[in-house]
This record gives sequence, structure tokens and C-alpha cells, in this order.
Amino acid sequence: MIKPFTILDVRDEPCGGRTVFFRVKKVEQISDSRKRTQTMESSTHVDAGQDIDEHVFNILKESGWF
Repeated sequence: MIKPFTILDVRDEPCGGRTVFFRVKKVEQISDSRKRTQTMESSTHVDAGQDIDEHVFNILKESGWF
């Protein structure tokens, strides 16, 4: 899978989960010669045993980033 986001860092938490820091970018074609780019950096908590990439992908999809 080609990921439309970048994992910047993963921090293990005492509860067994992880805090995942990530960056996502969205490019919108405005006209033939112009593009608009939006970038967001954020973090999310991922429970122990849960796939990091799948979790980040799902929250970005639910929030409308793609």
C-alpha cells in the first residue's frame, strides 16, 4: 500500500499503547497552472496490538482528508 501520510515518530506509552506522530498532505488542482497544498501534522493514540498504519489511515479517511 502506498501511504498518503508519513509517520514522524512513535512513542511507547506506559499503558501499552503508542502515541503516533504523523504528517499528511493534500494537493488540489486549482487550474492548469496552479495547485493548492494543505499539510497537517498531528498525533493519535493507538491501542496495544492495533496496526499503526491502518489506524492512521482510518482516522484520516473519517475526517475527510481523503
